[in-house]
Amino acid sequence: MEFWLRNKLYIFAWILLAAAAALVLASTSGRGAGSSGGSEAEPPRIAISITDDVDFDSGAAVIGNYADDSSVAVSDITMRTQMQGTTNNPDTIWHGDENRTHGGFTIAVPALDGESIGILTIPDIGLSARVYEGEDNMETMEKGVARFRHTSAWEGHIGLSAHNINLNGTPGHFLNIHKLKEGAVIRYETALGVREYAVERVFPVAEHDWSALSRTPENRISLVTCITGSPQLRLVVTAVEIA
Repeated sequence: MEFWLRNKLYIFAWILLAAAAALVLASTSGRGAGSSGGSEAEPPRIAISITDDVDFDSGAAVIGNYADDSSVAVSDITMRTQMQGTTNNPDTIWHGDENRTHGGFTIAVPALDGESIGILTIPDIGLSARVYEGEDNMETMEKGVARFRHTSAWEGHIGLSAHNINLNGTPGHFLNIHKLKEGAVIRYETALGVREYAVERVFPVAEHDWSALSRTPENRISLVTCITGSPQLRLVVTAVEIA
């Protein structure tokens, strides 16, 4: 009797092993057929572990694994940003990086003295003015010099604007920038440091021509203001960092 029961247990164990092997072979062949061009087979629903690994270079977020340890990859950008706790908002995309600089472009700099982000000094025309930033450049220029927010805040190309004549008729900060000559020094100070730039060009552009503020590999600063009597034009002073 004992011998008979032992044999039955052995037979039952072999049946279980054979059934398990058949299931593994079926799931493996099903996944292979889906990638070979036929009707795509649904992968087995046996994801067993959840991770938060994100590969931003390949654009895939690893959210789990199959039983055979192959990764389950999802390329949905919304899911990746939610998993990282970030959004595409430029104020948070480099959260944790104090200066938020990427690829030679600085999104923002810390405030220099509470509200302003910098001090612009041009000795040749006796200018020293605070620099601010805001959603609307016209409103920001009521306080002082305004930074174009689509330009860099420190590394790369900085773009600044100010009135030549203020809305109340008084002289604006950029009233005399048209007098600057090649080589004139422009000094800009922020919480990240101080840089000096040498004027390269002073030239007019059409009022909607923003090409003078394009990104550049070298550190530059450009000043933009109106031209009295020519509302369709703007005056640009561009300068490059002094090595």
